[in-house]
Amino acid sequence: MSDDKREKQTPQAQSQPEKRKGGRRFLKWFLGILAILALLLVVVGVAAYFYVSSRGFFDRWVQPNVEQALGCELRVDEYNLSPLSHVRLGGVTVQPVAGEEETPLRLANLNVRYDALAFLGGTIRVKEMSLDGLTVRMYRDAEGAIHGPFPTMRPGEAMPAAPKGPAPRATPAPSEEKTPREIRIELPFELDIRDVQVRDVNVFFEDRMGGEGKVYRAENLAVSIPDLSLERDSKVDVSVH
Repeated sequence: MSDDKREKQTPQAQSQPEKRKGGRRFLKWFLGILAILALLLVVVGVAAYFYVSSRGFFDRWVQPNVEQALGCELRVDEYNLSPLSHVRLGGVTVQPVAGEEETPLRLANLNVRYDALAFLGGTIRVKEMSLDGLTVRMYRDAEGAIHGPFPTMRPGEAMPAAPKGPAPRATPAPSEEKTPREIRIELPFELDIRDVQVRDVNVFFEDRMGGEGKVYRAENLAVSIPDLSLERDSKVDVSVH
């Protein structure tokens, strides 16, 4: 009887190690698939990181959108981007339109250090921003349109037409006179910009509307903004060197 019992128990005893081996094989297969997927994600992430940092990405995606927004041709000599921390542009020039010789905008250097992880929380957080060697040229033509490094602003589009003759002025209520009007700007994100430094700023405006062009200029300006936010009061320091 003992020999028969041993013979009956032997197949069951042998099936248990086989089940364990099958479970181990499945676990190894599953972990192998996870390792391959993780490796693919790393490869794709590294490739995307280097592509976004490349000049090809800037020339193919960034520059055309900026040119479309400005309505001008743009030239950038240097592009250096670290997607998680900073961007640097050098030798930025807005090309003159047909018939003009002066460039509407020149910028020697632009450096921006930002917190990319804050973007995920809906906050545009810039730790430091510096602009060096900024020159802007604008002019008003004989028809009153203003040209510069932006889409042309025509009189009817730039501001509403002035009324003919003085309009009657309504007398506000006493409560309206004492209560100042408050302007609020609401954005779908929070804005937090620190340590803005703009150096060597030159602005030229030529008025050609009256025939002989008069040139108004502001040269060698410097602007410093320690803290720029829509939620707090911001201090702006402007100086002439």
